[in-house]
Amino acid sequence: MSAVPMSMGAALAVPVVVDGWSGIVLGCAVAGAVYQWRSSSSTRLERTVETRRALSLPIALDVLGACLTVGAEQQQALDAVASSIGGSLQNELSTVAGAMRVGADVTEAWSLVDAPDLHALAAVLGRADVTGAPVTPLLALLADQHRQRARAVAMDAARALGVRVAGPLGLCFLPAFVLIAVVPLVISLLPVTL
Repeated sequence: MSAVPMSMGAALAVPVVVDGWSGIVLGCAVAGAVYQWRSSSSTRLERTVETRRALSLPIALDVLGACLTVGAEQQQALDAVASSIGGSLQNELSTVAGAMRVGADVTEAWSLVDAPDLHALAAVLGRADVTGAPVTPLLALLADQHRQRARAVAMDAARALGVRVAGPLGLCFLPAFVLIAVVPLVISLLPVTL
């Protein structure tokens, strides 16, 4: 369910429970919180999918290069890689391999997939299909480029995790800080009555 219907439902449900202007104000606050929560969870899911794809693409390119090195046809190699890789990358490589299987040439097959991170792979395989040039060195170079991008994406994900963990961790240490530092200070400031 998207963020807008959930926040609208929350905005309408709270005034039913809480009467008056306070219910309307509280409903608006709850609607804003629900909208923010749902929006952040959908962007977090998109970042997770992007991170997984960035991490699996260099591996897919290495496996594709290995398949082509041992003499597999492009369609067979793409099928093998698609069956070993999951997620959206599997779907796109399966689409290209399926189109090649039914007779489409390399350019037509790759035109069925609109993935910016696969454009370079499509160009390399298309050029190899036309000229017959070996693609293994180019695939290795492409895998190294995507491996560097995957490293950057993984570092960004690790930084984001550090920021997200800081809040709950701070809340865990807050009671200890209050008991160890604030309570003794307040007790020492109280007047002593005997």
